[in-house]
Amino acid sequence: MSQLLSIFFLAISLIGCTTVSEQPKHATPTSKTEIAPLPDTSTSDRYAKTALLLPLSGPHQEVGRALKDAASLALSVTDHVELSIYDTGNTPEQAKHAMEEAIAGKPSLIFGPLFAHTTEEVKPLALAARIPLISFSNNRAIAGRGTLSFGFQPSEQVEQVLHFAGNRGISEFFLLLPAGDFGKSLEPTIRREIQALGGVLIKIEYYTDQPDTQEIAAKNIHDSLASYSAHDAMEAMPRGVIIVEGGHVLANLMVHLNVASLPRDSIRLLGSGQWDDPATLSIPGTQGAWFASASLSKHQTFIRMFTERYHYQPSWIASLAFDAIGLAQVVAQQMDAPQGSSLPISEILLQQQGFSGIDGIFRFTKQGYTERGLAIIEIAADPVGFKELVPAPEHF
Repeated sequence: MSQLLSIFFLAISLIGCTTVSEQPKHATPTSKTEIAPLPDTSTSDRYAKTALLLPLSGPHQEVGRALKDAASLALSVTDHVELSIYDTGNTPEQAKHAMEEAIAGKPSLIFGPLFAHTTEEVKPLALAARIPLISFSNNRAIAGRGTLSFGFQPSEQVEQVLHFAGNRGISEFFLLLPAGDFGKSLEPTIRREIQALGGVLIKIEYYTDQPDTQEIAAKNIHDSLASYSAHDAMEAMPRGVIIVEGGHVLANLMVHLNVASLPRDSIRLLGSGQWDDPATLSIPGTQGAWFASASLSKHQTFIRMFTERYHYQPSWIASLAFDAIGLAQVVAQQMDAPQGSSLPISEILLQQQGFSGIDGIFRFTKQGYTERGLAIIEIAADPVGFKELVPAPEHF
């Protein structure tokens, strides 16, 4: 199972004493950067030719840069990987051009693009070339027909935290959900999990990206909670309030949810991995909340490694690119197994024992999305910080 675990420990011990060289190789300046692997190729029998599709220009270039740097960081502690990076830009035409260039290099694996809509644009090209496409998107709708979704699944995170809350006796829930496709995809999962717990979804409110709709939705939930709390007995269990989104949306919702005006211990906030951000700790009212996310210790180690190397804080999903390089190494090693014991790439990727990376264990389902071993985390009040209540599992 723990096929990437050695990479994690190597990263801890070697980071800071290795370097990665980046050399352009017969490419247009705006589209492609070749990153040379660290080890001497003469010492290895097989290298995994790997392509990485990222938005290195346009409005999302900062996230693309962090993913690119995380991949470079992984190369400094990994062998058997030869990596080429291509810019998907900000248009369908740029994304298709990047994919065509990647395919021309005849890689064994292609990681990316970052977004679901970009993945849909290039997916047919990868399928026609018969090269596995492992997208960084967390949208399950893109999975299948040669494409895997490698992103962190919000539905899985919410399932885990709801299961934990149910085991702690919480059976009544309120839900604040974005009104778009993201919310629509999550709602059936949330309803199904609450029903499986024997619980009840008392109220659901939707909002858009407009602050006034967030205000209305949060105030409606607040008023409903206040009404229920007024009739509670002293021994009543807290009610779960589910808020999937983090960042500025969470901050705005919390202002109008006004937890401080509700009876003490009458609610328990439940979130997703989007809450695993230091900025969440400063949002009033989030203390005591629970959410499911990757192992704190492992992800924080990645953040430390990254900031020591590049001197800036990466986006949370940057670790996906680190694990992508480790996965490419595993593919190379297993394809280079003694004759008769090697497996095709599809079987390597879908092996049920899974892999272990910088964010813990993961595996791909036959449907094409990623299952992960998650920890249950609490936002502690004294001292303020993230506290792991249930550690992430080490095997499936």
